[in-house]
Amino acid sequence: MTDNKHKGGRPPLPKGVKKTKQYTVHLNPLEDLVVRANAKSAGLRVPELLAKSAQQVTIKALPTPDECELMRLVANFTNNTNQLAHAAHIMGYEDASKMYSSTVQFYSHLLHQIQTR
Repeated sequence: MTDNKHKGGRPPLPKGVKKTKQYTVHLNPLEDLVVRANAKSAGLRVPELLAKSAQQVTIKALPTPDECELMRLVANFTNNTNQLAHAAHIMGYEDASKMYSSTVQFYSHLLHQIQTR
């Protein structure tokens, strides 16, 4: 008899294609429902959906501390502008315009600094 007898089953996958890593993911019931529904609508099993999703996802880097500081400054800018508009309605335009002009100069300087970074 020959020793080249077929053992059965599929042949082994090449090294780069073989799935070797395994992760455990904890989902709440709503997340589980969404993942299962997405897998069903795509005609995939849940692990296949997650593997394909991992290949197609675009990751955004977290903002740097400098960028966070700039975002806070811009948020403060919009808040102060809203307060100036509120003050203009209460005090009248002439008094509010004096506060507004000094604030505009400050924010103009701030925006110039943001653009040069």
